[in-house]
Amino acid sequence: MLGRRKHYRHYFKEYAKGTIEISEIKNRKIVTKKAAILIKDICGNGLRFSTELRFLASDVIIYKFDFLLTNHDLSFHGKIVRRDQLQDGTYEYGVQFIEEHKFLTHIINKLSQKILRNSAS
Repeated sequence: MLGRRKHYRHYFKEYAKGTIEISEIKNRKIVTKKAAILIKDICGNGLRFSTELRFLASDVIIYKFDFLLTNHDLSFHGKIVRRDQLQDGTYEYGVQFIEEHKFLTHIINKLSQKILRNSAS
């Protein structure tokens, strides 16, 4: 799978907590309440998360994601490109960020190096 991917994907042992809110619909900025999400994995151009809430996968809806990663408050905009309902009734989503994020890629690479060092010890 890594051969297909452009970026290394970091899988969280304990899911990272974050928030989601709708930022734009059809290029019109809007303000909505934030909802809690659990981030399962992340890479430089997207993430996978789960929640009990149902969101639309659409090219015309832009979502904003906020979370903390290695003591950095991060905020990204993206589109939901995949939605699956899980057996427990929650939903799992695949997100593609609007822009690639080199800083996020740098943080994820540092995380993977740290994990590799710890597993080699």
